[in-house]
Amino acid sequence: MVALVKRINGASKLIDGAGRTGGVQAALTALAGAGIEIGITEFDIQGASPNDYTTVTKACLAVSACVAITSWGISDVRHSLLLDSNYKPKAAYNAVIAAL
Repeated sequence: MVALVKRINGASKLIDGAGRTGGVQAALTALAGAGIEIGITEFDIQGASPNDYTTVTKACLAVSACVAITSWGISDVRHSLLLDSNYKPKAAYNAVIAAL
């Protein structure tokens, strides 16, 4: 992906940001090598432990080009996210807050 972004950007910067639907610090660091802002997008992990959310949050924080983490929403109404279906914080929410 890094090579593709560099090739497309060539002399003029056509791509100024990219997202990734998951990943770890090594993948984020590699993508940051393209010289663009990156983000973790559509983030949800079915059956994830709070530690999984901590790992992803810390990975983004460790890469200066990682400017955002976004998800499909905020609650378990449609996807496994940070709040339960009654919009109450889950352990994953507390893990993300602690990592920040």
